[in-house]
Amino acid sequence: LMGSSSEQSDVSDSEIEYYLEKPYEQLIAGNYIIQNPNATFRCPFCGKKKQEYRYHELLQHASGVGAGSANRRSAKNKAKHLALARYLKENLVDDSHSTLSKAEPGQVIEQLKQDELFVWPWKGIVANIPRQQKHEKFVKESEHWLRKFIQYQPVEAQVLCSDQDISGYVILDFGKGWSGLSNVRKFDKDFQAVQHGKKDWDAWKEYPGSDLYGWCASADDYHLKRPVGDYLREKAELKTVADVMKESTEETNTTVVNLAKELDITNENLNEMELKYNETSMSVSKMMEENDRLHQVYNGEMERMQRLAQDNARRIIEETEKLKYELECKRMKLDKWSQQLNEQEALTISERQKLEEEKKRKNEVLHLASLSHVEASSSVLRLLDEQQREKKAALDTMLNLERELASKQKLQLDIEELRGQLKVMECMGGENDMAVKKKMEEMEEELKEKVEELQDVEALNQTLIVKEREINDQLQEARREMIAGLSGLLSGYTTIGIKRLGEISVKPFQKVCKKRYPRDGALEKSAILCSKWQEYIQNPGWYPFKVIEIDGNEAKVSLMSVSVILSML
Repeated sequence: LMGSSSEQSDVSDSEIEYYLEKPYEQLIAGNYIIQNPNATFRCPFCGKKKQEYRYHELLQHASGVGAGSANRRSAKNKAKHLALARYLKENLVDDSHSTLSKAEPGQVIEQLKQDELFVWPWKGIVANIPRQQKHEKFVKESEHWLRKFIQYQPVEAQVLCSDQDISGYVILDFGKGWSGLSNVRKFDKDFQAVQHGKKDWDAWKEYPGSDLYGWCASADDYHLKRPVGDYLREKAELKTVADVMKESTEETNTTVVNLAKELDITNENLNEMELKYNETSMSVSKMMEENDRLHQVYNGEMERMQRLAQDNARRIIEETEKLKYELECKRMKLDKWSQQLNEQEALTISERQKLEEEKKRKNEVLHLASLSHVEASSSVLRLLDEQQREKKAALDTMLNLERELASKQKLQLDIEELRGQLKVMECMGGENDMAVKKKMEEMEEELKEKVEELQDVEALNQTLIVKEREINDQLQEARREMIAGLSGLLSGYTTIGIKRLGEISVKPFQKVCKKRYPRDGALEKSAILCSKWQEYIQNPGWYPFKVIEIDGNEAKVSLMSVSVILSML
């Protein structure tokens, strides 16, 4: 454990400096290749990871790895990246930020003739390379010459050898930019300064010795018939500096014009989107105001319905009490009449029998009237209960509709916002910005999901509206039935009957038993079943249904299975 702890400890600055010197010297000596043929850069210490960096990206990568915490196992890697960052800052210059790229065209043109032809892309020629290198691999030769002339920043090297020539040539490619022209001119001047330029090569090429000669490729080299001329005619063309300057200016002007057009189109699109956004905002404001108005209307209607229901219930209760009072008066009158009949017992037997029959008949009529009143009261209470349940169901349906409407409006707002963001990103995003494209695809997928969700909400909303209409129709039908029942109950031709409260009729049992049992035992079986169910009804703790909530609505579920009911039969 102690060994692991010491290994994870930070490494001192002196140890980092110790590990840094050797890779820095190797970079100076050209032992590592950090520049790719396509003018990009690579990190020689990161293996098969990303190997194409821009100058500032590679500098940021090297500085970031070098600045991180290090243990003894990664101290050398940290030191190597610090050495790479130091080498980039001190020995290489970023072409995109150098002063040459800003002031170079004017400086170079002043030093050159306007009609002087050069090979473009800018090429440098190195002559008198040793023949023994002919049999080496091409990649190794290219890397060797790139390292050798790295101070001039060539982007590519090509070795040319033929059987007719005593020595070989190396063609150095310096690219198409003004920095490449500056580097190849510096390359040419440095060889001229040591008397190893093109003129010196033409004078001493029969006996050149072992030194290298170098110069900037021009029209004379382009028209040669040896491998150098063939390669230059295949890979490049002749142009004056003025031609290159003119093409660069035209390309820049074209780019500026295209960018200006794109900017105008983008501004127009932004103005249109701003107008649409304002219209959408106004539409949403109107929609919210309409929603508030509907909510107020709904609350007023619900209050009115509650008042009407309370008034109806109070009126029905008052009429019921009135019927009870009238029935009690009739009962008292009959009792008094019965008393009078008892006082007339001294009458003849025939008269007494008549009086008894009349008394019995009136008692039966009174009993039937009492039962009819109880049944009517039960029917009224049942209708009131059914009306309350239907009113609650209608209220729940209205609340669900209101919530679905709010959800629908929110989804519409989300969809409009996503569409607006998508149009903004389409106008502002570049063609090569993969992150913006990916974000746009995610937003398009999210927009599709929101649209599908909105469609589902609309379908559910339509279902709830249909359900609300059905419930309203049922409620109105129940009201009409209750009014018709009460009207018949309170009419002058109401038939008064008498029936015991809670008594079950035996007729339905007889009807079913006649279908399932022989004729002789059907009546007996129906009487037994009627007696069992009468016991269930009289038991106050027995209830055959359970009220549960399904999707926000109350529903009754039978606690007695079909098998239990059939077993009774």
